[in-house]
Amino acid sequence: MNASVETTLGFAWQRFYEAAILETDLSLLPERIAAAQTAIDARVAEIKSARFCTPAEQQALDDARSGLRLLINENHFKPKGQLNRA
Repeated sequence: MNASVETTLGFAWQRFYEAAILETDLSLLPERIAAAQTAIDARVAEIKSARFCTPAEQQALDDARSGLRLLINENHFKPKGQLNRA
């Protein structure tokens, strides 16, 4: 998966984040959060390996990581892994 591609809805990794944020079925929420974390972590790894990141995407990544942490805390989930900072 190339998580850096920008789509008409934003960056490719954002679809996973949006799925987690919009999920209303609490039984599916941990899976959605894990998928979002994986997609975000993959993009952060790409950025760290000298790929380009716009300021807009960096802000979106920061906002998504904050949003997932809030979602995890509000629902008392144990996160699958730590969200990395780019």
